[in-house]
Amino acid sequence: MKKVIVDANVIIKLHELGKFESLLKVCEIYVTETIKDEARFYLQDLGNGVPRKVMIDLDGYIRKGRLKVLSDPPMDKIAEFSARLEKKLPDQGIQLGETSSLIYLMESGSNYCFCTGDRAVMFVAGYMGFGDRLVSLGALLGVITGLEYSYTEDCLKKEIGKGSIRKIQEGAG
Repeated sequence: MKKVIVDANVIIKLHELGKFESLLKVCEIYVTETIKDEARFYLQDLGNGVPRKVMIDLDGYIRKGRLKVLSDPPMDKIAEFSARLEKKLPDQGIQLGETSSLIYLMESGSNYCFCTGDRAVMFVAGYMGFGDRLVSLGALLGVITGLEYSYTEDCLKKEIGKGSIRKIQEGAG
C-alpha cells in the first residue's frame, strides 16, 4: 500500500466532503506532528452566514492505527531548509507542516509521497526536483464532487511543471 503524507488542507477538505474514510482505504496515511496540530477543525457552512466549527478527531484515527504520525524534523534542519527556500523562492510562503513534509520527501528516498492542495508546495517540489513524489487527491480517489481544482492531477502537473521550468531558466541564466 502506498505511504502518503497528507497536508492539513487535504485532511480538512476530505472531512468537509465526508470522504476522509475513502482515503484511509486506498493508502497508508501519515502526518507530521505540525500537520496533525493544524488539522483540528473545519468550518461548516450552515447557509445562514454563521459557520459552525466542526472538530476533527485525528487522535481517534491514530489510536486505531489508521493514521500514523511522523516526528517533525529538528528545528535547525527546518530553519536551514526554510532559509535556503526563502533565498531561492522568496515568494512561495511554505508553512511549517509543509516544510516538514518536504524534508521527509527529500530524506526518505522513495518511501513516501506527499498529497497537498497547495499550489506553492507543488511549485517548490517541481523546482527542487522531486515533483514525482507528489500525488494529487484526485489521483488517489478519482473524481469527487466539490473538489477544487488545486486538488486535481491537472493542477499538480501544471504547478510542478512551472517549478521545473523556473529551475531550468535559472540554471540557463
